[in-house]
Amino acid sequence: MRLATPASILLLALVACSQDAPTIVSPPPQPRPQPTAPAQSQPAATPAAAKTGAPHLAFDTPKGWTRSTPTSATRVAELTPPRAEGDTADAQLVVFYFAGGAGTLDQNVARWAQQMTAPDGTPTPRDQVRVERMEGNGLTISWVELTGTYTPGAPMASTPPLPNARMLAAQAETAGPAYYFKFTGPDRTVAQAKDGFLAILKSARIES
Repeated sequence: MRLATPASILLLALVACSQDAPTIVSPPPQPRPQPTAPAQSQPAATPAAAKTGAPHLAFDTPKGWTRSTPTSATRVAELTPPRAEGDTADAQLVVFYFAGGAGTLDQNVARWAQQMTAPDGTPTPRDQVRVERMEGNGLTISWVELTGTYTPGAPMASTPPLPNARMLAAQAETAGPAYYFKFTGPDRTVAQAKDGFLAILKSARIES
């Protein structure tokens, strides 16, 4: 009987491996996940700009305010500030853009005044509404402040009146139709958030 030599055993093993060994492919190295930047105050840009050809308005969102998805085509931004202590309802800032415009500044101030009434139901007289103005970042912004019972106009006319309310409303003039800021809600919450509202107006700008 002929014994196999170590060399012949090695040769047989190599032949067997060359015939039956599978080809194992290692998965490609995965890229390392990029670190996530810390959350910061982000510009609240108008999503309608791309759809309507409107000038692209942006502004800075105050700390603590939350942004939500606009609920209609004419609403390009919706924001909610923190509630004042004791209030049981939220205030809301809505930014509107109407491709065909929405009247003159005087017409809009008169409309806002009609929506804010005295306890006896009498609308705020237009001549008693003081219009403030600010300019910056290429925009001219006019704004008003009203208190009383707030009765929303169309298309929110079915919403019940809100007593002890406050409204801050503004019209921002651009090269095309204006943008409209309407901030309404419980008196204490809106008053508490007034500085944030004015900061939004001051930061408003047109971006390409």
